[in-house]
Amino acid sequence: MYKTIIFVISLSLFIGCTNDFEELNSSKFTTNEVNPGFLLFKSIQNGLFSCSTYSYELGDQLHTDLFAQYYGNAQSSFTTDRYLTRTDWIEIGLWSPYYQYGVTRRWNVFTFLDEYPEYSNMYQIFRIIDAIGAQKTTDLFGDIPYSEAGQGIMEPKFDAQKEIYYTLFEELKDAVAQLRSNTKQKEFTGLQDIMYLGDEDKWIKLANAERLRLALRISFIDPAKAKAEGELALADVSFESNADNASYTVNIGTDDQGHPLYYISLWGDVTASTFMMNTLESESSVVDPRLTLWFAKTHDYLTGESTEPFRGMPNGLLASELDGEYSKDNTSQPWGYYWGTNWNDYKPGDNIPNDPSTELGVSNKPRVVFNYAELCFLKAEAALRGWAGAGDAKTNYENGIRASFAEFRDGVDATKYSTANDEAYINGGNVKYNSGDNFETNLKKIITQKWLAIYPNGQEAWIEFRRTGYPDLIPPAHVDIDNVKQGEFLKKLPYTDAEKQGNTNALDQSLNQGQGDGEHVRVWWDTNRYN
Repeated sequence: MYKTIIFVISLSLFIGCTNDFEELNSSKFTTNEVNPGFLLFKSIQNGLFSCSTYSYELGDQLHTDLFAQYYGNAQSSFTTDRYLTRTDWIEIGLWSPYYQYGVTRRWNVFTFLDEYPEYSNMYQIFRIIDAIGAQKTTDLFGDIPYSEAGQGIMEPKFDAQKEIYYTLFEELKDAVAQLRSNTKQKEFTGLQDIMYLGDEDKWIKLANAERLRLALRISFIDPAKAKAEGELALADVSFESNADNASYTVNIGTDDQGHPLYYISLWGDVTASTFMMNTLESESSVVDPRLTLWFAKTHDYLTGESTEPFRGMPNGLLASELDGEYSKDNTSQPWGYYWGTNWNDYKPGDNIPNDPSTELGVSNKPRVVFNYAELCFLKAEAALRGWAGAGDAKTNYENGIRASFAEFRDGVDATKYSTANDEAYINGGNVKYNSGDNFETNLKKIITQKWLAIYPNGQEAWIEFRRTGYPDLIPPAHVDIDNVKQGEFLKKLPYTDAEKQGNTNALDQSLNQGQGDGEHVRVWWDTNRYN
């Protein structure tokens, strides 16, 4: 029994997209007692959805978080903020997680079901996990291996993004139907399902939220399909409050260092971007109540060398520009109250510590895959488009902002923040939603507030910017690659060198609507709403 479990777990940990498929995927489960939950949630959720600290830094923080302009790069040795990407970093942080932790394990469990159908519900949840991973990966890269991935094929074909999306709609709908119809299934525990603790009803809600996300993602390129699928999702149950958030907590000192942002914030790689800080300080008639929850007063402000307590860094600076005015000491680090730090308690003239880690508490903050606030903004956009079942756009929009406030105050000492300006923020400046405004005006408001509410999920934030052109990000000051012009934005991530070397299909020039590959290539749903 124990040898079989160890073998199965070890097998799944080392399966990749293109390496040794036939050998690694050929093994069958042979015991009548192995619970696929041992393969299931803990390592998959940690690997696919949030990544280890190392892969989070390489994928999210040094790529998509910069492209979404949550942060600006503060390290002179890094070039990704100027679009000179590292495909070896992308491989670890953004490409391999889906193939290593998602689709391959789904097919491993699928082969198990013929002999043990009582585990079908676990397989249905694998399908939901796989759908979210596939959506994320195709949105970042465009056409990807999907239909042949994870099944022992040495060089799986690349599927068109449109076909992947159409398949994902069916996968999610069928998974929900199967979860509702299956009875007398083997149960799984919180030790296996660290996201929803075995609550299948919440997995159904997540599947429907993901269906709505997918529908709106294709709303500009395929409006009829988007509306049809979106209305089906809206007619079913989905998130009702922050209690439904798809998230989980990794306890510091046991499995990991907690949320990877908490741990790597001390490395000084990034600071708040200029765009992020401008948005927090000036989008409404009052300062965004989340500012001190997310970001820290600058070191130079506290030592009297600057008069600005909070400050952002422009994206795309040269190494020679990362000093003086835009040094990391003169810009705001991600050390807000939400992340367990008391740094913002300091005032100018106080004796601040040289090592900020002394001010960081134990921050077991959840790693969020999909939050209620995002669902509210999806419903707001669906209502703006006139989709049945979406409710009122303004109500959904305002509910999304309030949900975000509540989410980022959760677990924070109530003396560290004030709720006094919540309604003034919602009803002031560019934030105030006027139902009589035109489509573009209100879409910009919805996407800008979504961009804030899903922080620090830079992957989704960058994807949504590419879909909608909102919020109004600032082109990087410098671009270091030839196929993206100065003043323009990166269009997609390039396929990794490892994939191109191991799978000749990655070199096919007919991919991505005949554009091939490259940072200048638009994915299928990208209708050129930004430059």
